[in-house]
Amino acid sequence: MKAIEYLKANQQKGEHSFLDLARKAREDWPWQKYSYAIAIKSASRMAALGITQQQLAGKLGCTQQHISHLLKGQANMTLETIAKIESALNIDLIGHQGLLNFDTNATEPFA
Repeated sequence: MKAIEYLKANQQKGEHSFLDLARKAREDWPWQKYSYAIAIKSASRMAALGITQQQLAGKLGCTQQHISHLLKGQANMTLETIAKIESALNIDLIGHQGLLNFDTNATEPFA
């Protein structure tokens, strides 16, 4: 029996089947790769600063459980959340230093 035949024959039924989870992972990958990168960078910075998840939660005004979810790289974070993490950890997570380098007196958006 080929591996794929074995997997199909023995997979769970319902929303948590192997194929359903694989499809979901593929659908989420366009944003999840960024979430993983942000999580890794944030966790590294927390370790360097000696900050716990509970302490970061206090700075962000959320629960430790929410921080745990963010640090697993499985949260589709808003720009507001990313900005709060950046501020709390004094870190640039999305490379916006160059992004925000624009002329505030410009009369056109990308002149």
